[in-house]
Amino acid sequence: MKLNTALNFLLALDMSHGRLHGQQSEEAIKENPGNIRKLTDMGPLYFSESSYCYGGYRRADNTGLNGDLNQSAGGKDIYLCLANDFEAQGVTSLKLVQNKRSCGSDYNLARHVSSLNGDLNQGAGGKDIYLCYSSSPSQGSPITTINIREHRPPNDLLPLLPDGLNGDLNQSAGGKDIFFVIYRKGGSVSMGPLYLSEDSSCYKGYTRALSSAGLNGDLNQGAGGKDIFLCLANDFHNQGVTGLKLVQSSSCGYGWSRVNQVSSLNGDLNQGAGGKDIYLCYSSVSSEGSPIVNVYIREQWPLAAKMPLRPDGLNGDLNQSAGGKDIFIEIYRKDANNALPGENSMPAMTNYHFGGYPGPGYLPVEICGGLFIEFSCKNVGPCWHAQQLVTFADADYLYTFFTMSQSRHGKAYLLKAPLTKNPSASWPAVPLDGTVNWYEETTNFNHPGDLVIKDRIILTANQNWDPTNDWQDFGCGFIEGVTLGGGGCNCFSDLASNKQALTIWDFSQSIHSPQRHNVDKWAFNSIINGEMDDSDADNLWGGDVDGELIINFEGYWLHYKGGTIGSVDNWEEVTNVSIPSCSGEMGSGAGKLFAKINGKSYLAYFEVDEPCYTLRPVTYDTTGKTLTVDCVGMLKQCTPGGQLVDSNDRKRAFQTITEGPDGRVYITALNIYGTATQVMVSDA
Repeated sequence: MKLNTALNFLLALDMSHGRLHGQQSEEAIKENPGNIRKLTDMGPLYFSESSYCYGGYRRADNTGLNGDLNQSAGGKDIYLCLANDFEAQGVTSLKLVQNKRSCGSDYNLARHVSSLNGDLNQGAGGKDIYLCYSSSPSQGSPITTINIREHRPPNDLLPLLPDGLNGDLNQSAGGKDIFFVIYRKGGSVSMGPLYLSEDSSCYKGYTRALSSAGLNGDLNQGAGGKDIFLCLANDFHNQGVTGLKLVQSSSCGYGWSRVNQVSSLNGDLNQGAGGKDIYLCYSSVSSEGSPIVNVYIREQWPLAAKMPLRPDGLNGDLNQSAGGKDIFIEIYRKDANNALPGENSMPAMTNYHFGGYPGPGYLPVEICGGLFIEFSCKNVGPCWHAQQLVTFADADYLYTFFTMSQSRHGKAYLLKAPLTKNPSASWPAVPLDGTVNWYEETTNFNHPGDLVIKDRIILTANQNWDPTNDWQDFGCGFIEGVTLGGGGCNCFSDLASNKQALTIWDFSQSIHSPQRHNVDKWAFNSIINGEMDDSDADNLWGGDVDGELIINFEGYWLHYKGGTIGSVDNWEEVTNVSIPSCSGEMGSGAGKLFAKINGKSYLAYFEVDEPCYTLRPVTYDTTGKTLTVDCVGMLKQCTPGGQLVDSNDRKRAFQTITEGPDGRVYITALNIYGTATQVMVSDA
């Protein structure tokens, strides 16, 4: 009896200090978020006054907000916390009501810490708003996650609103417009093949249309007015869209439909910016042409054949008469050149001018090997050198991202080479000269290594590596040219830290100033069935599978669910993986990645000193969390070479593949110095 009384007292004390408990958890979370003990069961979701949730819970992800449901409205700080296994909790419906006793049959009132009363407008005035949830199968398929957004989503993504609420959690209280967005198992947002968003991040199942280097994706960029982004379905290439049209009236005409938009927009691409009224329409009628596989946003005037129709006098500039950036839509159709690079491809070499940027550098060192004292060590190999590379292309340039190891802080570069529009033997895919577009030190990581890319998001396994051991250090310092047990006499590290991390560079908003996120390796222990230790983070690969970012990090398969990419809460473990070996498949010593080509996802393998590469079909089922790589449908191509490697001790290859918005496919190799690339483009 006394024990129960004591436990109840401790629980009450913990629950009565929502903010204090959160701050205690903050320290614990910073130490190791995967080992926080679950102090109490708050059900599938609850409200906290602290931005840190109890152990076993995570804060709901938000887009463009800070997570406080009262943001800018005053009153209590209120955060929504979801169970780490929320998807397995079986919640099937959410409902917002004005009376906490009005949840109704089959619904429960969401719990909250005792410093809150459950009203989502507590202390801010406005409407009384309470959240109820149901686990009844009759209410629909299970909800997988809840997102918080500033703009109203389609009605089928909102909680039920039975008594006059409009869905805004700050209704009548001022402050930010804040809405819950519900995602269901096996469900998808029904916005058509493309839609207009006021958020730079699209709904699940959609991807923002890529844009050229001088643009950030906002169709009103520089003109004021509403932020407007174009979102394409992940399988847009299979949606059967055959035509796009720009008109000055909201009526598109027979055989055409207006592109959908979120409720905060009216469809005018110049909304709030003045200028011409411009609406985007699409058609699926076969007479409009072959299917459109991609839509690209660019600052320069495209060829007339690649522009939307303009029947009533518009010039194609989405900011026409509104000022701001010149912004055009460029269309790519299924009949574009999208074959794979092969034996008829013409390799083209580009050397890069680093200008004011620090050169990549290269340190050859003596590596003799063996277990005994060796004299006159002469076998020279690389110590600090270029690591791996990934590439992406817009309509005008091919960009190569690569990393370089150094003794203390590593380096990351984004190289830029203009693209030839009609490559041939006399006019190669890229010119002889290229430039450095961006450079940054990988501060506190001396050995940035393996790379993954999806669209313009690049991930690297950043580690700290000491290439020497005590015997080698002693031998190198004992007599010049003598080693004990082999090793590199000149290959000394000067580590700034012992951190091992996943670093994410996001070039989506700016090609010159990427957003950077670091996620410590051990942080993933909170979502995996296992444990990552603090050893070298030197195993990373993956890429784009069916529009989803899938990675293998330190042997664990992970899927990015959406939201803030630097938050572990927005990743989940892939539970079912099938990658059988296939007869005739190439090795992966020169690189491996998931890449989207011609509307399909492939696992690409490249091997050192081997002119051939293989592509195997790969799929990902988000509902079953199942990754499948097939042998059936494997493609094998051979090229004239292009790995930029010597036949001596500096033999090392890096190779990758990417598809441009025009459907052309590029294979790129980087030399170990980090100063030159060789590019092959799909056959003409």
